[in-house]
Formats: sequence, structure tokens, C-alpha cells
Amino acid sequence: MTDVTLIFADLAGAAPLVMVLLGAAVFAMSRVSHDPRRMVRVLIAIGILLFVRLSFPLVIPLLLNDVIGAREVQVRVLWNALFYSVPNSIALGLLFWTIFDVGRARSAEEMTRA
Repeated sequence: MTDVTLIFADLAGAAPLVMVLLGAAVFAMSRVSHDPRRMVRVLIAIGILLFVRLSFPLVIPLLLNDVIGAREVQVRVLWNALFYSVPNSIALGLLFWTIFDVGRARSAEEMTRA
């Protein structure tokens, strides 16, 4: 079983990232009236990143130890990397989609009206 102090140390080490993500969520919510479609995508991506950062350190050790039963170090490292990289890739994909959404790019005329 995983040592609980290691899990809490991992969560404590994530405090700066969590604070930045919470600040970004507050900023995105304050600007949701400007472009609601984009801000919703940003908030979903931030929510995924927060969920991964706060819940995965608690869930992944239980999953690797009890459910999958991965005993070899290489297999554990591979599963751990996959569990973290898939939701992070989805969140970053949402953010990049929002940033580079050419179909919804506003013209200079629309930007001066806003």
C-alpha cells in the first residue's frame, strides 16, 4: 500500500498549480459574457486539470495496487504515465482548440465593437 504521507506531500506540492488553475477559472468566469462558447471550453479544460491534479494522487495508487495488480516497476510507470497523460492531453487539446479556433476568429471590426 502507498504511504499516506507521500500522497499528502504530492498534494501539497501541487498547491501552486492548483492556485494558478483556480485563478484562471475565476478569470475565465469573469469574462464568460464576452465569448461564452470559448470560456466554457476553457472552464472544462481547467476543471479536468484540477480534477486530475487533486484526485489522481489518491486514486492511482489504489488502482495500481488493488485493481490492476501491477507489480513490475516498468508496468507501474507505464500505467501511471498513461493515467495522467490521457486526461491532461484532453484538457490541453481543449485549450489549444479554443486558442486556435480559426472558424470563430473575430474580425477587427467585431473586436472594436466589444
